[in-house]
Amino acid sequence: MRNEAQLRDVFNSTFDALPPDVRSRIEDLWHRNGVSREDNGSGRFIPPIFREPTILNRTLHPRQVPPWVGPTSSASQIINAGQHAAEVFERSRGICGQTDGIVFRFKASVVDQAPDEMLKIVIAHELAHTYRAAEVGLPFPEAALALGTSEDEEEQAAIALQAEWGFEQGPLLQWLQANEAALGI
Repeated sequence: MRNEAQLRDVFNSTFDALPPDVRSRIEDLWHRNGVSREDNGSGRFIPPIFREPTILNRTLHPRQVPPWVGPTSSASQIINAGQHAAEVFERSRGICGQTDGIVFRFKASVVDQAPDEMLKIVIAHELAHTYRAAEVGLPFPEAALALGTSEDEEEQAAIALQAEWGFEQGPLLQWLQANEAALGI
């Protein structure tokens, strides 16, 4: 099991492997959004990183948000909300990480069991989303709306960026598939 310091070390080594212009753009986004820096003289940004038992697929677009369900809701509103919840849960299977560009959340079972090289691919993917957010200077979900991308288009753009940076998705997908039961995905 990785502790917080070990996760931070893998995160930092992944970030350090990115091209300098990419790191600079991401750091600019973090600076504008008040991300803390280390006070040990290095000046390294330290975005919040969390280990989560489950990572739910957060909807990027308001049109996908279900109607509010309360005591005066109609039966169809309740059914629609239930269907939406089931769809979100199903789309969340296999999600290993999530970010709004500022805060990073990683599935605890992946953090604990993945070899460093696999975890770096997960982290690089979330950093690719962060870079995309930095392109428009906004955290998600506002960045996706400003970029005019759907959830699927955003995922494909992040996968392409991480591959460009040397973090191919293929080995991670194979490792996830081979370890699906142990990871609970």
